[in-house]
Amino acid sequence: MRVGTVTLRRQTGEALVLLVAGPVGPGFPAGECRPGEADRVAAVRVTRERAGCDVSIAGVPVMTEPGPAPCGVSFFPALLHRESRQRQVGRAVSWVTLPEAGKALASPAELCALYSGARRVRLPACLLVDADACPRSCLDMAYRLAREYRWQLVTVASFHHDLGARGDAEHLTVGDEPEATDVALANRTRAGDVVVTQDYGLAALVLAKQAAALGPGGRVYTPENIHLLLAERHLQARWRRGGGRTRGLAGRTADDDRRFEGALRRLLAAGARRD
Repeated sequence: MRVGTVTLRRQTGEALVLLVAGPVGPGFPAGECRPGEADRVAAVRVTRERAGCDVSIAGVPVMTEPGPAPCGVSFFPALLHRESRQRQVGRAVSWVTLPEAGKALASPAELCALYSGARRVRLPACLLVDADACPRSCLDMAYRLAREYRWQLVTVASFHHDLGARGDAEHLTVGDEPEATDVALANRTRAGDVVVTQDYGLAALVLAKQAAALGPGGRVYTPENIHLLLAERHLQARWRRGGGRTRGLAGRTADDDRRFEGALRRLLAAGARRD
């Protein structure tokens, strides 16, 4: 019996698929079960041998029709272990986006497994931070709490902001066009994520995606308060266009830090319990 995995991971909030080089082109890691070996165990082993990384099975297999290779394989949807560090396997392994994987696969059986398996996998939740306008103290707390609660952290900022590499956090650099950071964050947010931003428009988009949104001051945005905040922002913008003046942001205080840490801790803990 042949088994394999459709392994996914998240990088900068996007879903990536694991492919390995083969004699007829890229495909999923697959191989034969050993005598007496359970198919799930074999799928994990084959992936480690072919791709050099450890995975967790995330659902029942996609059964393909029996026939000559590469058909007749049971492909298990799987997730890359967060702690896994991919071992060097030459240039045989690549992580590509879902659309790129669909274009690269030549086998109808593997294409079926790709889209069926991807639908069955619940990707890990991410903590995404709008780092363009995030106070340094908030960033430091986000790094620390993401490690504590074992969340994947993704920071997004324009190329004007050099955050440097910090631990296993991922950083996405975007251009300096207006709203570039907000668009990147909105595109990469999935249900269950937590997004830190002080932009009310982005917070509204995040809430529409069934994700949580938190301001640097510790305000948790909700469907109930976001409409009022957007209306208030609109009125203030009209006032300024008419020549009026509005009060700027107050200086950050220790109370702001305490509120932010408490709110972020509650959101991450709630998400960890759901998982």
